[in-house]
Amino acid sequence: MFIWSWIGHDLLPLGRAGISEPPNEQTLRDALAANLDKHGLYKFPIPKLEPKMSFEEKSAAMETAMKRAAEGPSWLLIYHPKRKFAFAKLLGAAFAAEIVEALLGALQRAEPSPANFGLFCVFF
Repeated sequence: MFIWSWIGHDLLPLGRAGISEPPNEQTLRDALAANLDKHGLYKFPIPKLEPKMSFEEKSAAMETAMKRAAEGPSWLLIYHPKRKFAFAKLLGAAFAAEIVEALLGALQRAEPSPANFGLFCVFF
């Protein structure tokens, strides 16, 4: 799987399937940096719902959000103002996860017997 992940993301176009770059990336980055300061998942438009709103008020808020979506842009954004990025660390973690997955898969496929029963008790 580790090798297939490399093939799928680096040699084939699967790593960028469905992902586009914005045409004015720097303008967008500047606007986000000026207006967002916390990591998070942001959705727009989103209805302004409060816990003590009545059903009618919630319905009106939902209607307003749907109207805003129909009239203009909408987006879902995963935002990190800044983050540390260590490619070697991520690559090592992915490789370790693949090794653990392979070992667990092998254990799952193995037949329990008196010789390896203790190993099954540890993992399952």
